[in-house]
Amino acid sequence: MKDSGILQTQRFKAGTNVATFVFPSYLLNSQNAKKTLETHMKSKAKTISLYASPDIAKDLADHFESLIKSELKSNNLTIVSRHSNEYKNRKWKKSKANLDFIAEHPDGRVFGVQAKNELKPIEKEELEEQLEICSHLKIKPIFVVRYMPFSFTHLIKQQQGFLLVIGNQLWPLGYRTLCENIKSKMSISTNQISNKLKRLAPKLRSEWPIEIRTDIPEDASKRLNYWITTGQYPKTTREYLK
Repeated sequence: MKDSGILQTQRFKAGTNVATFVFPSYLLNSQNAKKTLETHMKSKAKTISLYASPDIAKDLADHFESLIKSELKSNNLTIVSRHSNEYKNRKWKKSKANLDFIAEHPDGRVFGVQAKNELKPIEKEELEEQLEICSHLKIKPIFVVRYMPFSFTHLIKQQQGFLLVIGNQLWPLGYRTLCENIKSKMSISTNQISNKLKRLAPKLRSEWPIEIRTDIPEDASKRLNYWITTGQYPKTTREYLK
């Protein structure tokens, strides 16, 4: 849509990060509309800067890893190492990259687990490197992420791995006020989305994808359990509810 001229992008500094905004090109048709849009984007960038600090990023990462750790244990997996790039006399030496968890199953299977709780998707180069680490260590990859482009999923399946997309960024208790403040300021009303854009992007989300949770969603938990139990992706909801 950007290449066809329907959408435009503009970047603004947001704390320690840079936020990229996407908007319909027609909003630049008048000087007043352009000025209003710029004020709006600067306000959003200021809101993003509220949680774009290294301390909050670490809290969100640690919280997500804690949730995934509990989920792995509930699926009868034993975590043998954290933030490691070696397993049973095999070590990844091409870089300092590592896996969040390496976990063993009683039946002999071993998994390399990556937990990504960031709003932005994983870069393809990072994904390929972590898959290469799993291949080198001869273990199966599991990626539990807030979001990942659909075009990347085949890379994980090629290595007999599993991708679990949560959808929302999960926040710990203690951040409720900040979380709700950000959500209210960053979400948009469906009435503000044009019918043309709705047709072009029917899965476009209007609500900012963050929430307070002390566990991963039940649906996601069941999908992970189904894959670990059967070794197959569930094709329908009914399959993993059996």
